[in-house]
Amino acid sequence: MSSTLSLSLPLPQHPALFADKLSHSTSGPTSQNTHTGRRDLAASLTKLHAFRLVQYEKVIFLDADTLVLRRLSHLFESPHSFSAAPDQGWPDAFNSGVMVLEPSQESFDGLIDMMKRKGTWDGGDQGLLNDFFPNWNRLSFTYNVTPSAYYT
Repeated sequence: MSSTLSLSLPLPQHPALFADKLSHSTSGPTSQNTHTGRRDLAASLTKLHAFRLVQYEKVIFLDADTLVLRRLSHLFESPHSFSAAPDQGWPDAFNSGVMVLEPSQESFDGLIDMMKRKGTWDGGDQGLLNDFFPNWNRLSFTYNVTPSAYYT
């Protein structure tokens, strides 16, 4: 397994165009992805490209607003193909801001196919990923604590 990530990953087209293409597609009921009124979430679909990093056995995906306070390297040892932390608003769903995944072209193609066929219930990647991975492995919520939430 390589220990470095190339920042020049070749994409078939610009990621923003990829998200725009998915959110405006006329083939299939993808208009469902805008029922929340949050068209800005369409750009979050670019994180699906993490599944195309097939040169790696496992990938830890972190949203840009994630603040890492301790080592995460132990997550690479997870026996699960997909793990995420529960969402603070929907405890039976995961938040896609921190994910541990095994990249595969098959998963990427399946996600794109699902997006084209049925869209996403939240307007972005999180609803799509939750539908695609219904049996996700639950990480501790501490991996993706939301500062505006109240925890008791």
